[in-house]
Amino acid sequence: IGAWEREPDTTIPAFTALRAEYSLPERPIDVNEYAWADEQNPANSAYYLAQLERHNIRGLRANWGGGDDLHDFLANLIAKSGQEYYANGEWQLYKYYGNMVGNRLATSASSDLKFDAFAVLSDNHLKILAGTRSIKDRYDITITGFSALGLPEEGTLSVHRYQFDWDGAQGRIYDALDLGSYPYNYSSDKLSIPHDPPTGSTAFAYEIELA
Repeated sequence: IGAWEREPDTTIPAFTALRAEYSLPERPIDVNEYAWADEQNPANSAYYLAQLERHNIRGLRANWGGGDDLHDFLANLIAKSGQEYYANGEWQLYKYYGNMVGNRLATSASSDLKFDAFAVLSDNHLKILAGTRSIKDRYDITITGFSALGLPEEGTLSVHRYQFDWDGAQGRIYDALDLGSYPYNYSSDKLSIPHDPPTGSTAFAYEIELA
């Protein structure tokens, strides 16, 4: 059990080396908190979820509330108006993540460790959840291996996008923004999708039918 706000792509190799040095067995890893208070938004949550999934880590979202707030608002995933609770942008992100069922696919973070993605495949339906770590920069998501699924090595695929916005912990967000579908050409068994968030807090999901 540990606590840190660093990326597992950095900490897990160091921890693995430490275990090897002292001949320690491999055990399940639980992180009792992740994400600083200013990192709790859809983009950073998508980033951390991708990191945790890659390394099979069970992570608990950090709760930065104090006093009565410590035991309310589900660690700032919901807010309240009077006696009515409502969802913010991060709630919508986690709701989508909770419905990402199927076979987990291999992914890797960007070389600067500022962008990451989690992906699953179920019945030829690919879902990707992606986000940056607090920066508003463009990255390209590169998908390979279509021929392994029986698809041609070149062609056109329709990519459906959803945008997860953030208006602060108290900002009501009713759902992910459905941006519709757009055709993308691919070749050499490789497809590139631009990930270009309008803010450093915005996450995206991408869905592709591979049939």
